[in-house]
Amino acid sequence: MLPDELKLSSLARKFAEKLCEAGYRVKEKGGKLIGEKEGKTLLIYWRDVTGPVTKRMIDTAVGDEDYDGYALMFMGFLTKQTIAKLIKDSKFKGKTIVFEAGLKDYMDTELKPKILKIGKRGLFDVLMQTLSEFGLKASRHKCDYCERPLVTVCNVCGKFLCHTHMIICPICRQTFCHPDTGMNCFSKHKCN
Repeated sequence: MLPDELKLSSLARKFAEKLCEAGYRVKEKGGKLIGEKEGKTLLIYWRDVTGPVTKRMIDTAVGDEDYDGYALMFMGFLTKQTIAKLIKDSKFKGKTIVFEAGLKDYMDTELKPKILKIGKRGLFDVLMQTLSEFGLKASRHKCDYCERPLVTVCNVCGKFLCHTHMIICPICRQTFCHPDTGMNCFSKHKCN
């Protein structure tokens, strides 16, 4: 059930408080929070809108400015295509965490919180602590073949992959389903 006090703006501000305790200086700029520590910047962005979250929505929210880290929070849910694009986008790779409440529309009150972690272990830990203070327990996006956390996406079939179920082409560095999965993705690709 949706806690009455859960608004992503409250969650984002509590997350910012925790970051301040960890040595960040946080200021508000254009409806977003910007954290700074040791010359590195972090964008904290939230959107209290339900439904599917697309890559275009994320790109519009983030803008052209490049940050050293991103903490994005949505009441809606990430589509599989959005997750694949985020993982492959060099702007977000290795420096992003995304919280999704998982609400399909404004009538939906059943939270299905999930976290997409693309790097930044410290930010992930702070976000998990913040969620627990709101009584929320978020799961991670999982590999399509097992219960391990998602690491990448197959460039041929689009399945979510963990370290065990992926293979990287030594020439083009793209990721594919490991041959042990029974998929033939690696042999189907052509290096660029």
